[in-house]
Amino acid sequence: VRQRLAREQPDACEPQDADFGDADDVLPLGDDKELVSLLCWRGPYNFSSTYFLVEGGNVEDARPVHFPSPLPHEPQDTLDDSSLTNGGFDPQSGHISFFAKGRGIGDCGAIGDYAWTGERFALVSYHLMQVCRLVPMSFWPVLWRADLR
Repeated sequence: VRQRLAREQPDACEPQDADFGDADDVLPLGDDKELVSLLCWRGPYNFSSTYFLVEGGNVEDARPVHFPSPLPHEPQDTLDDSSLTNGGFDPQSGHISFFAKGRGIGDCGAIGDYAWTGERFALVSYHLMQVCRLVPMSFWPVLWRADLR
């Protein structure tokens, strides 16, 4: 599925070198839907993946997953993005989290969580620390918190 998706969506990620290995994932979401991640880039302490929703194994109709952001962007009020930095999916909870580190020790950046609703990923939490000053994550400003019970 990953190789076919990479061929179908050639602009989704920059071409990567061969030593990237088998870092992409195909994860079941239920109801014949799969979450497919394509590893797009990596650095010393961050990596980024672009995510697609595939239904019934039909890669030709794969659509990018949109992860809404609470941050204001021009010209729209919210930015929908299909990529997450240091993203990880937990199939037990149906949540996908991310941690975009501002620097290696992880004392700044953005961290958040999205929940799979059966149709889309909804933003559950978003924390942002724009200044790197050794502030632990538990003290980062909360920009978004939702209870999806």
